[in-house]
Amino acid sequence: MIIISAKIEYGIFLLVYLVGNSNRLVSLTEVAEQEKISRGYLEEVAANLKRMKILNGKKGRGGGYILARDPRDIKISEIITALEGPISPVKCLDLPAGRHGLSANAARGQGDLRCVKEKKCGTKKIWISLKNKIEEHLSEISLADII
Repeated sequence: MIIISAKIEYGIFLLVYLVGNSNRLVSLTEVAEQEKISRGYLEEVAANLKRMKILNGKKGRGGGYILARDPRDIKISEIITALEGPISPVKCLDLPAGRHGLSANAARGQGDLRCVKEKKCGTKKIWISLKNKIEEHLSEISLADII
């Protein structure tokens, strides 16, 4: 089972709320109350989305958040990557090239990250194919499409 994290779910709730209130800056307190989400958790989510230029924010009195771009230009794949990193159905595909998981030595803090099955992995092609299809599908869906 592939599970979407709370961070992704809350990030999408936040962005959908902002789309519905696109004519003004929206405070995280307002979103937290309306969506029944922790304000502190929303701050972390908003910071990630702002860093990736999905949100614009203004601090202080009268401040809040607003979308940085048109909802049609914000893809679901971009939101997920901003909040959780690269989309990957298995951990080994999420590592830098040539580094596919933990060997027994790396798990004990000795040596490099690599898969003990790397040379004879019978499932890698399946996971790469699934990863590519998920990325392709989520890259076709914009924030505007889910409203």
